[in-house]
Amino acid sequence: MSNLGHERVQIEIEDNIKIELLGYLRCEKGWQGDVHAHPFWEIIYIPSGGVLMSGEVGAINSMENSFFIIEPYKKHRVQNISDTAKEMIYIGFDFNFIPSSDIDINIGNLILNMPETRVLINEMDEFFSVNGSNKKMILNHARGRILRTLSIMLTNLIAYKIVNDNFENSNIKKQIIIEKIKRYLEKNINLNINMKTLANEFYLSPNYLGDLFKKVTGMSIKQYHNKIKMEASILMLRDSGQSITEIARQLGYDDLAYFSKCFKNYFNISPSQIKKNP
Repeated sequence: MSNLGHERVQIEIEDNIKIELLGYLRCEKGWQGDVHAHPFWEIIYIPSGGVLMSGEVGAINSMENSFFIIEPYKKHRVQNISDTAKEMIYIGFDFNFIPSSDIDINIGNLILNMPETRVLINEMDEFFSVNGSNKKMILNHARGRILRTLSIMLTNLIAYKIVNDNFENSNIKKQIIIEKIKRYLEKNINLNINMKTLANEFYLSPNYLGDLFKKVTGMSIKQYHNKIKMEASILMLRDSGQSITEIARQLGYDDLAYFSKCFKNYFNISPSQIKKNP
C-alpha cells in the first residue's frame, strides 16, 4: 500500500427528496375543504380561476394557471367560489440536504420564480388533457416525471443559495429586498403607505424601489398592498364577527363605499354577500 501524500475531499451524502402524496381533486360549485395543515410542503396547481385559498397563507383567489406552495404546518383551506366545477392537482413533498444550507429567503416564492417550475406545470397540464376515468393510474404513471422535475427544482434551489453565499448574485439579493418589503407591508396592512416613507425605511430612492418592486412582482407597491388588504378582509368578514365598516377601518379604508368597490373588483362578489354566506 502506498504511503505517498495525497489529498482527499469527501462529503457523506444523505440527500432525500420524497413525495408524500400525489392527488387529483374535482370539486363542485360551493364546495369547501376542511382547514388543515401537514408536516410537509405542498404544491397545489389549479389550471383555472375561481378557487379561493385561505388560512395562515392569506386569502388568494386563483387566476388561470395558479400554482400555490404551502409551507409545512401552515393551516389552509381550499374553496370553490366559482359557478362551475373546478379541478386541481396537489403534491405533498419533503426534502433535506446534508450538508445542509440554511435558506434565509422565502423558499416558496423562489420556487415560483424558477424556470423549472414551468416544466412542472407542463407536466401537470398533461394530466388534465388526458381523457380517461382511471385517474389513479394516470397519476401513478406521472409520478416519476413529477419527482424528477421536483428533484431538479429543489437541488437547484440549494445551488442558488450556495452561489449567493460565495458570489454577488444581484437577482437573489433583489428578491430578498422584495421579501422584506412584503413583510413590512403585511405588518402595516392598516396604513396607507406612501413611496417616500417606504423608501426611507429601506434606505433606497422612491423611484428605484418602485421600479424594482414592479419588475420583480409584476405589480406596483400600491397594487400589492391593496391585494393583501383584500386577502385579509375576506378572512375577517368570515371569521371575526365584526361589521363591514369596522373591518374596512381596520384595513385603512375610511370610505366604506370605496372599500366595497375594491372588494368587488378583486373577488367579483360584494362584502355583504360574504357576510350572508360565510
